[in-house]
Amino acid sequence: MLPSRHVWRFVLVALGSSLLGHFIGRSLHADSPPAKEISPVLIPGGVADPEGKFGYVTNPKGGTDALRLATGELLWTVKEVRPLIVSGNRLVAQAAVKDQPKQFMLVVMDIAQSGARLTRSEPLTFPEWVSIERELSHSFSTECRVVGNTLILSWRADAWSSVGSSLLSKPETPQRTAASGRIQMDLTTGKTVSKPDENPVELNGPAEPRDVTLGTCRLMLAESAQAGQGFSRNIKRWLQAIDAKSGKVLWEHNLAPEAVIPPAH
Repeated sequence: MLPSRHVWRFVLVALGSSLLGHFIGRSLHADSPPAKEISPVLIPGGVADPEGKFGYVTNPKGGTDALRLATGELLWTVKEVRPLIVSGNRLVAQAAVKDQPKQFMLVVMDIAQSGARLTRSEPLTFPEWVSIERELSHSFSTECRVVGNTLILSWRADAWSSVGSSLLSKPETPQRTAASGRIQMDLTTGKTVSKPDENPVELNGPAEPRDVTLGTCRLMLAESAQAGQGFSRNIKRWLQAIDAKSGKVLWEHNLAPEAVIPPAH
């Protein structure tokens, strides 16, 4: 048996080591840098990587085309997804859900593997009256960012009453209905957490740009419009790359067309 003074010496040394480890652990935790936040590099029709070398744009068939911005070379194509943001070697996109036009999924794709899917979320649902696709008297928009390994997507939906609209199925229905919310997605597992806003909020992020310069390449949105049904217009869109110094057109690439439908008043 150890003499009592040796016992107390052992206890004090052990206690001191424990307190020191706890202090160091707290200090390291307090000094750890905050999670890196990434915002999308928006270009006409899609997004680019932070270095401005590659672009990911929505094509006329509703898929995503990966382009080398210096030359316009088509690198690969993925069907039925809309690009949202580039995070490292991953492209996060909004994907259609088969036979469910009021839902979508979030998918994470490997840029180095021609857009191979890494993970995806479950189908995301919204209030019954929400229309994700552009249609008469409805609008739907999103904006997103990545914090650490989490995608944060904010959404906003609006609907206006009009003649023939199902929105006014009851006389007490308001003239305008709006909703918004936020979705968080783990980019590794695909797990999502959704939270609607108690009161609808506006999205304050930048709109799709029409003219962006990345390095020596100027990217411009070109359009031509034709009359559609009623008061709508069908707009053909394409991405035009111009040498920022000489003004020479380098290449062009067709983008998803757009139907402009005026809201009801």
